[in-house]
Amino acid sequence: METIIHNIRCFRIYRLIQLATPQLEKTEGSIVNITSPLAETNCLLSIPYSISKAALNHLTRSLAEKNIRVYAVGVGLTRTDLQTRMGLPNEMLDAIFQQETKHIPLGRISEIDEQAEIILNISSPTNTYMTGSVIFKIVWRF
Repeated sequence: METIIHNIRCFRIYRLIQLATPQLEKTEGSIVNITSPLAETNCLLSIPYSISKAALNHLTRSLAEKNIRVYAVGVGLTRTDLQTRMGLPNEMLDAIFQQETKHIPLGRISEIDEQAEIILNISSPTNTYMTGSVIFKIVWRF
């Protein structure tokens, strides 16, 4: 399982970026990687996930040298329909979210629209002097 997680969350992203780099250099496009606050802290329950996201953060910082605008956004806990499509009961999700919001200064999980807003802002063509940045949308209290 650990190999699958790392392969999907790091190596395949790296390969896609390699394939896109020539076009991005020509068009002055940008890359936004989706990371997690768990990349920056100990989380014994999800070590493979945390390691893969830490590698993605390092990749993001490394690509700044290629003159491509590249960012990583640590979106944090967000309610999506994927969680229910995976078969997780709403009662279980509500319990998880209630527990986790104790660690979030705003006292709530984020919404998809809030995540999209930061991604659109940083990837905008008007954002010309920022690259290699890892941005965390929330700060967790551990």
